[in-house]
Amino acid sequence: MKTCPFNYSGSKSDYYFFHDINIPIVDLFSGGGGIWSNVKSNDIIVNDKQKDLIELQKFIYESSDEEFDKFFKDVYSIANSINSRESFEKIRYKFNFEKRCKVIFYSLILTSTKNMIRFNSKNNINSTWDGHRNFNKKMQEKIINFRNRIKQKNIQFNSVDFENLKFDKNKYTLIVDPPYLLSMAAYNNYWTINDEKRLYNFLSNKNFCMTNIIKRDEKTNEILISAIKKYKWIFKEIEFKNNKAARKKTNIKEIIIFNSVETSNNLNLNYEI
Repeated sequence: MKTCPFNYSGSKSDYYFFHDINIPIVDLFSGGGGIWSNVKSNDIIVNDKQKDLIELQKFIYESSDEEFDKFFKDVYSIANSINSRESFEKIRYKFNFEKRCKVIFYSLILTSTKNMIRFNSKNNINSTWDGHRNFNKKMQEKIINFRNRIKQKNIQFNSVDFENLKFDKNKYTLIVDPPYLLSMAAYNNYWTINDEKRLYNFLSNKNFCMTNIIKRDEKTNEILISAIKKYKWIFKEIEFKNNKAARKKTNIKEIIIFNSVETSNNLNLNYEI
């Protein structure tokens, strides 16, 4: 698996069926880059409302070797100086209230619990100190491999609300992994019913592939069900063949949705994990 150096809640790095996509795409809710950095396509538009994350990914993509080497050394210095909860919180405060910069941001990611990127409603990092993580060899290899991989592609980076993103809808297919209304993940707390309705209206005249949860325990996403019926979208349940993935999804019905059979055929995905 081509790993990603950003551990983002809801990441689809292990949804391998996306990796064979080889047509121009827009990753509408790109997060940590688990989808767009792994596809075969060389024509990609990336978008996420989390500006700090997009700016960091853009820097990794656009930086010269000299700029990246300096970034690498600066991150190594800061991340490996964080050796207590107090030192972590001091750096976190600096990022949130004094100096939002890429070096501090990635240093915090590296030393956060499970390397997880978490923001609160004020767009401040609220991740906690892991106590066992730093800029080790494995993480160094991840970011270097990520950079080498994406450098080969033609990528446009954006950080706007999805309705404001500009692209040629006749050329690009949207890959849509939105926050899930039925998810328990904290970052989905800022996704509202109105956002859900706006998204489906936005998608109504575009070619897209979307993952979503249609049922969790006794709850169903009635807004999604109504949109599928209204716009005559097609969908298929994702099959979790991997035992580990299957155990995590026992109470969830997760589906992959397309605007049309033609889009489904163009992507040619097998829907299995």
